[in-house]
Amino acid sequence: MVTLVSKVSRLIESSLSTPELSDRLVHSYGVAEKMAEMADGVFASSGMTVRQRKWYWCLGALHDIGYAYPITGFHSIDGAQFVARSPELASFAPHIFWHSTAEWEYRTAGAQIVTNVPKPSAFDHALLWVADFTTGPQGQAMTIGERIADIADRHSPQSTAFRSAAGSFPALVQAQKLIGRSIRLGREKGQP
Repeated sequence: MVTLVSKVSRLIESSLSTPELSDRLVHSYGVAEKMAEMADGVFASSGMTVRQRKWYWCLGALHDIGYAYPITGFHSIDGAQFVARSPELASFAPHIFWHSTAEWEYRTAGAQIVTNVPKPSAFDHALLWVADFTTGPQGQAMTIGERIADIADRHSPQSTAFRSAAGSFPALVQAQKLIGRSIRLGREKGQP
């Protein structure tokens, strides 16, 4: 039987292994590991199930899949549409559609996005955003400030990607605080 993690691993390997996207592959694996690690910390006291941990890992791995299937010019929309076609992966679609700075990118680019895609919970959105923005292109740990500077270096300060990241910075800091508090509480509750 093929597990969800195996299926997602094969999918991102086959989709993101091109020379142009190889950094996305390494980054996606780094985000996946960070998602699982942070979720472990948050759910330390309640005993997160193996299935839940794998789901968070898969979400982190899939978050940038849209770069491999460009249609609209927004990797978040393209990725959500791609995974929505698979019944096994469809639960990830709303998270990919709204991940990280997607909402700011839509506005910054002047796109009028009309959708019925539900927004994920504030917690799940924050968890993916923090994992994404504390993981560099080579999967390395970075501070949020370093990540935003990296985006400016790779895309230019005039790019939609950078302007969205910079414009969303206050909300990202709040997301990081939410996850930090949740991890501390999870660990404190887990102590005898």
